Amino acid sequence: MVMKQNAATYRANRATGLWAVTICLVCFGLWGCDPTSPPASEPEPAAKAAAAKPEAAENVVAVARAFPASYYAGGHELQTTYAAMEGKPAPKVKLVEWMNGEVTEADREGKIVVIDIWATWCAPCITQIPHNNAIASKYADRGVLVIGICSSRSGQEKMAMVAETYGIDYPIAKDIDAEAVAAWSVVLWPTYAVIDRSGNVAALGLMPDAIEKVIDSLLEAEAAAE
Repeated sequence: MVMKQNAATYRANRATGLWAVTICLVCFGLWGCDPTSPPASEPEPAAKAAAAKPEAAENVVAVARAFPASYYAGGHELQTTYAAMEGKPAPKVKLVEWMNGEVTEADREGKIVVIDIWATWCAPCITQIPHNNAIASKYADRGVLVIGICSSRSGQEKMAMVAETYGIDYPIAKDIDAEAVAAWSVVLWPTYAVIDRSGNVAALGLMPDAIEKVIDSLLEAEAAAE
């Protein structure tokens, strides 16, 4: 049985998480956990060097994207990689052990889907759970889904405990073989993507505060086309 933390422990963990977020932001000047954050057993993604030494923010503007440069995390090289994936069909990975309801391919058809690729050891991922819950609730009646993909070589066994402790309300699942890390070119956790109703990647590598802006933009474009 998974036991919930008491209030004192929750507050302590919350404070630790916020502290870790600050460290991440200071270290990168951007957003997200570096792959060196997990235990030593966590393999380093091939693009680790790009994450460890992000380029100056001003270089990011050179990458042509559908949305403003300020919406995205990561350096020029990473954003170039992500830009090449936008407008193309979203990668598919095998997900198992769903919580809060399984989301099938049929369920995703015609929906705007927010993908949160996260890890149980990632403090910024944990601190974004309330925000993810809010997005899922806010847009539920507008054909928008939020899906959390727990993708990492370590820590997946703690997914259920984290979900219950921190109150994840949206569907989440394990990516046992960490296929999403390669398929979505993940070098920072969390990595956010928004998929449009046609199943194509609308935006990848988003800052958390840009997710709703992208959703609103897609919804506005739909309304204008009616």
